[in-house]
Amino acid sequence: MNIEFEVKFYTNFDRCKQAIKKQGGRLVKPLDLMKRWIYLDKNKSHAWIRVRDEGDKVMMCYKTFNKLQTIDAVQELEFGVENFDKACEFLEKLGLIKQRYVENMREVWQLQDCLIMFDQWPALDPFIEIEGPSKQSVELVAQQLGFDMQKAMYGPTAKLYEQAYGILQEDFHKIKKLTFTSIPDILSK
Repeated sequence: MNIEFEVKFYTNFDRCKQAIKKQGGRLVKPLDLMKRWIYLDKNKSHAWIRVRDEGDKVMMCYKTFNKLQTIDAVQELEFGVENFDKACEFLEKLGLIKQRYVENMREVWQLQDCLIMFDQWPALDPFIEIEGPSKQSVELVAQQLGFDMQKAMYGPTAKLYEQAYGILQEDFHKIKKLTFTSIPDILSK
C-alpha cells in the first residue's frame, strides 16, 4: 500500500488557477463529473473500497486511514479497471455490499510533481486537494500557492460535511446517495 500525501484547502478556484499558472503549472484534465460506488471493508472500521469513473478512465482503490489529522493519514492501493459496472459487479460477487453512490465535479492541474484537484462536492464550498509523492513536495506546492499549512484539512471528505453541517462521519457513511440533486433532501433531515 502506498501512503497518500494529501492536503485540502477551501479556496477561490479562479485565484488559485492563476497562481498555479504563474508558478508554471498546467491543466491536466478539464472539469468533469466523477461518479463512484463505495464498499465498506467490514474487517476494518476505517477502510473502504471505491470504484470511480473519472470520465476518461475507471479506477479501483482500497483506502484505509488512521484517525490522526496528518498529511500522511491515508494509505491506498489503486489501479485501473476496464469497466465501471463490471468492476462493481465483481466486488458484489465477492460478497461486498454497495454502501454509497457519490458524485462530484473535478478539474486536475499539475504543479511540479504534485496534482491539484479542484473539487466541487454537493453543498460544500469549493476546495482543492494537493497530492504529491512526499510530505515535503505537497507542503512546498501549498506554500508556493499561498496556503497556510496551519489551515490545511486532512482525511476523507466526510470530515468536511461534519465541519460544515454537523453530520457525524458515522452518519455521513449511512447516506446511500450523495449527488448534486439528492443533497437538499439529505441536509433537510
